[in-house]
Amino acid sequence: MANSIGDFIRSIFPSMVNRNGKTFKALLADEKGGGTIEKIFAELEETRKSWTDVHSIYETTGEMFEKTMDVFSVLTKLSADTEEAYLNRLKLLFYRNGHTLWGTAYDILDIFKTLFKNENVYLVNNTDTSNLLVNSTFEKENSGWQLNNCSYEREARFEGTYGVSLNTNGTVSQSVNLKSESTYFLHFFLKGAIKLKITDNNGRFWNPGGGDIGTWASIEHNMSFTSTDWDNISVFFATDKTVTAVTIEFSYSIGEHSFIDYARLNEKTGASTFSLIAVFEGVVNENNKTAHFAPGTSDEEFAGNIDYSKASYFDNTFIFGSAGMTAEKVYQELLDILQPGGVTGFVEVLTKESDDIK
Repeated sequence: MANSIGDFIRSIFPSMVNRNGKTFKALLADEKGGGTIEKIFAELEETRKSWTDVHSIYETTGEMFEKTMDVFSVLTKLSADTEEAYLNRLKLLFYRNGHTLWGTAYDILDIFKTLFKNENVYLVNNTDTSNLLVNSTFEKENSGWQLNNCSYEREARFEGTYGVSLNTNGTVSQSVNLKSESTYFLHFFLKGAIKLKITDNNGRFWNPGGGDIGTWASIEHNMSFTSTDWDNISVFFATDKTVTAVTIEFSYSIGEHSFIDYARLNEKTGASTFSLIAVFEGVVNENNKTAHFAPGTSDEEFAGNIDYSKASYFDNTFIFGSAGMTAEKVYQELLDILQPGGVTGFVEVLTKESDDIK
């Protein structure tokens, strides 16, 4: 096969130039494609042809993949990254799962789900770091909540070790002191169907359908919520001049066996806020994962058998593939890039105790 690049280089030089000399062959071109400049142009032509033949840079593999990413990617390929994992991270920067608008709540949610290959990621609006509920994770029995015909159960957990299971005529309630003339948001995770009643210190009930934004009324009012799988529920209410405390009560919905976990109550701040909540359960050990959780701080520790009974398991949780950074730091740095301007984002990385732990 004719060496077209070498032939071209030799053809553009006049006949008085010694094209068979050692210097010319080494620097420019020889009959075997060994000239330095000839090699550079040959590699460029090979790359151009590959890009022409392959219609998407995401379809390149091997050496061509490495060359392509060196040109197009702003991400560093980690030593533990497979091509698939690296491409997944790259696609997020450009495709955003097909979204045409970037920086929206659903866009941010999908980015984190895809980046960490974890569907247990939730975005909750109007949150704050200050939680007014005691034992909001339902991990401590006989603390904060009043339980009636319901119980702390492992099966009911959204995160941690326990949640509350409601059946028969069960109720779970807690009273909280609040500020008058303020706005509050109640957040909780639900699986099943429940009724929610909010009663103030005057014996009135919050009705979100009354007035312009809701009202306190003397007629008892229950709000109903249903979700076939775990989902976050948010409820807004406002206190007037006479409200100094409320009682929040979750109750059994007839015919349903329901679970509640991770409840929070916070006062609404002046700025827009949201929380990104990611829940990891057990240990994921798949080579094509972009990032995953594992106990310990090194690959050597992860290689052995895992003793889930160790209390330090969750304390030493790291995201592999992220240069040993803690989970919260990884998520927070991503939020700093992705969150819309002027909106404050909070990161909550939760762990759900594995079913293997008894």
